[in-house]
Amino acid sequence: MINQQILWVINLRSVTLARLGINFLVLVSLTSCASHVATSSKISTSTPSIPTTSTLDAYPSCTITNPKVSDPTSIHGLFVNAPNLATQPDQQLILKYVLSDPTVCGANIVVPWSSIDVSTVNSQKYDFTQLDSWIKPWEDAKKLVNLIVWGVDEKTTQTSTPATPQYVLDQVNTVSCTNTTPPTPVYWQSPYVSNWENFLKALVDHINNDSSIGYLRFGIGAGGENYLENSFNSECQTKWNQYNYRSNFPTFTTSMINFEKSLNTKKQIMVGINTLDGSDQFPDSVANLAVQNGFGFGTQGLSQSAISDHSLSKPCYANWCALFAQYAGKVPLEVQTYEKSDPTGNGPVGSLVPLLSFALSLKTQVFELYPEEWLIADDPNWPGYSDYHIQYKTALQNAAQIVGET
Repeated sequence: MINQQILWVINLRSVTLARLGINFLVLVSLTSCASHVATSSKISTSTPSIPTTSTLDAYPSCTITNPKVSDPTSIHGLFVNAPNLATQPDQQLILKYVLSDPTVCGANIVVPWSSIDVSTVNSQKYDFTQLDSWIKPWEDAKKLVNLIVWGVDEKTTQTSTPATPQYVLDQVNTVSCTNTTPPTPVYWQSPYVSNWENFLKALVDHINNDSSIGYLRFGIGAGGENYLENSFNSECQTKWNQYNYRSNFPTFTTSMINFEKSLNTKKQIMVGINTLDGSDQFPDSVANLAVQNGFGFGTQGLSQSAISDHSLSKPCYANWCALFAQYAGKVPLEVQTYEKSDPTGNGPVGSLVPLLSFALSLKTQVFELYPEEWLIADDPNWPGYSDYHIQYKTALQNAAQIVGET
C-alpha cells in the first residue's frame, strides 16, 4: 500500500482573471468496498516513503521513489484533471486514448460533497456508489486516483447538482454575487463547518486503506481551492463585508488546515493557494502552515503570464513561483493550468509546451492537466492533432521522463 501524506494544491480553472496577473479583487481560495475502514494510528510528521518497485510491482513508476524530483519520496507525475466532469462523449475518448497513455500516472477526480452526502438535517447518511464508479476504470488500469473534494461550486454549470448539499444550505446564510455563481454558503458558520468536517471524516474512512488513492485536496473555499468565490468585484465584496470576511476567512482557513491534519490519513494532502484581496500575505501564510503540517501545495492558475512575470522578476499569482523556490524539497509542489491550453499559443494559458518546461524549472513534481492535452497528442480526430500532436506528445513524454510514467 502507498503510505503517502496529504498534498495541498493551488485549484481549478475559473477563479477570475486575477489568477492570470490582472489586478482584480479576488479571494484566496474505489473501486472500494465495505471493508474500507479508517485506521486510528497517527502518522509521523516526517515525509512518508513511497514503496520501491520490489514491493509495488503492480503500480506504475509514478509511485516509486524518484530521485529526479525535489521531494523524491512524495507523490509525482502527470495526472488527468477532472475527467469525470467531461461530457459523456469526451469521457469515452478519455477512456480510449488517455487512460492507456504511458505518460498518465492517473486521474484527479472531482468529488462534489453532494455526490456522497445524502443526509437530511435529522439523519446523516453517505453513499459512495458514485465515487466508486468514477474511480473504477483508473484503478482497474493500475493508475493512481487523486480526489479533489468540492464543498462549493465555482460556477453554476460545473456539476449536475450543487456541490453543497441542500440541507446544509438551508442552515446557513448564503451570498449570491452573479447569475453565473451559485449561492455561496458563509463557510465559517457552524452548520457548514460541522457537516463539512463530518463528511471529510467519512470520506477518509472510506478510502484510507485503498492503495489506488494518491493524494487528497479538500476545497477550503470554492472548488478545490482557497478563495471565497468567482467574480469577486466591488459589489460582491460589499455583500461579503457584512460577514467580516477579511478576518473570518483566514481564521477559517487555518482551522480547516489543522482539522485536515487531525484526520491522520495515510494519504498525501495538497492545499491550493490563492490571494485575498490581491495580497500575497494570505497565500504566504497558507503555504507556510501547509508545509508545517507536512502538506504539499500548489496553484490552479498556471498560465503564460506566469512565465512573463517571472522573467521580469514580478511575482506570479498568489506568489506561487517564489513559494515554490522557498519550499522545494520540503513538500511536493503541484500546478494545474488555469484552463485547457491552446496549442497555437493564444488565450490566457497559451501552449502547453513552454508551460511544462517552466513549471519543471520551478521544481514542480505534480501536474494536473486537462484531458484535451492528451487528446491533442493521441486522438487523430481531435482538433489540432494534425498540426500539434508531435509537439504535445514530445512535451508530455519529456515531462514524464522526469516526474514519472507508467
